[in-house]
Amino acid sequence: MILHAVKLIAAPVRSDADIERAISSLGDKPTTGLLVAGEPFLNVRLDLITSLTTRYRLVTICPFRFFLPSGVV
Repeated sequence: MILHAVKLIAAPVRSDADIERAISSLGDKPTTGLLVAGEPFLNVRLDLITSLTTRYRLVTICPFRFFLPSGVV
């Protein structure tokens, strides 16, 4: 059995620019993904998060079902 370690790295964001910076920094790492917290600040920025995770081809995990229509899965 092969076990892979998961390392969580917090990336506090306070603006759209912070979100873009955090997501783009993951884009050049081949084995990374994004865990989106269920915060109102992020919930209203789903379009931005979706476009960036699509652009950088990041696997993304979200806490709520309403994220699905935006394309984040």
